[in-house]
Amino acid sequence: MALDGRAIDEQNTAKRAAMLGMSYVDTSGASEKPLFKQYMSVPEMYAQRIVPIQATDGTVTFGITTTTTQMTMTATAQRFGDQRVSFVLISDSGYRDYMKLFDPPATVEYKDISLTSTESHSVADISSTLAQVRADDMLAYIVQQAFKLGASDIHLETTIKSARVRFRVHGVLHPVANLDHDKYRQLLAALASAADISTSATDDQTGHINRSYKLATGEDVVMNLRVETVPAVNGVDAVLRLFNFQQDRLRLDRLGLDDWQAEEINDIIHHPNGLVLIVGPTGSGKTTTLYSILNELNNPERKIITLEDPVEFQIEGITQIPVKSREGASFADKFRSVMRLDPDVIMVGEIRDNDTAKTALQAALTGHLVLSTYH
Repeated sequence: MALDGRAIDEQNTAKRAAMLGMSYVDTSGASEKPLFKQYMSVPEMYAQRIVPIQATDGTVTFGITTTTTQMTMTATAQRFGDQRVSFVLISDSGYRDYMKLFDPPATVEYKDISLTSTESHSVADISSTLAQVRADDMLAYIVQQAFKLGASDIHLETTIKSARVRFRVHGVLHPVANLDHDKYRQLLAALASAADISTSATDDQTGHINRSYKLATGEDVVMNLRVETVPAVNGVDAVLRLFNFQQDRLRLDRLGLDDWQAEEINDIIHHPNGLVLIVGPTGSGKTTTLYSILNELNNPERKIITLEDPVEFQIEGITQIPVKSREGASFADKFRSVMRLDPDVIMVGEIRDNDTAKTALQAALTGHLVLSTYH
């Protein structure tokens, strides 16, 4: 029987604890969770990713997550120097469960965001809603609304006085909400935890979120995102690229093409060799079109290999290879490697340099169908 998300989270956390030589506690089976509110405030627990889970006379045990810093543990031990302090690793799911008890969600009416209403009025309403809810609910609600509006990206940007949330819809950015810096730090902490990145990193980072979340209303939100963060002068800015791929919906006949356009594309992609480039700005549908073409070509008679940074959607029957460019890997080097695997179709996520372009052209001229994008 397949493990559910919580069981996998606990299993991974137990393995991590063993690697770190730490004690681990599975909080999923605890029927009662006493709250020791005298040790820390709720904002401290959110900011430091730490929660008191056990306490007796002279002894207190804190639950920490994999993103809790050593500095936090040291400071906590010093703060309660008159007691025996211990730390145990708990899962992110376990931490969130405790925070729901320490900080119960307010009863909030989640309104759908409208880009056609008076902009300033809508931004004020959504800002007020976000100010009342937990960090995890903030993230899930923002993602849910972005999907509903067909947004390609969510932009989280710090300014001198606040942080703003904007959606890119059909290539245009629309203001959605403003958050004070404390609330934005909570949102960023939830984002970092879900995407497995750090809020204190001094360099840009890339993370991924692929999980389901239940809002306080009971509504399920599926989050499939690529997360890019970069430290700015007023804090950490982030861009969330939204993916809502379902393999049965990735078809050329669902792209809104005219009959003559669909006929021309079908004719092109069914050639045994050549180079097919999909060109356009951010959010124009390059990736969706590329995956739809792959789905069209995917059959037992063809060997299809993709090179992607990152692999954004897995398709059954296709060999997909991640290219970790941040670690020094290049599309061109991987391209030359997969040529030895005798593919019929090669998809390169993006042509970024002359070397990749040259290799792609050589492959296209020597009996391969090459698919790629150019930004």
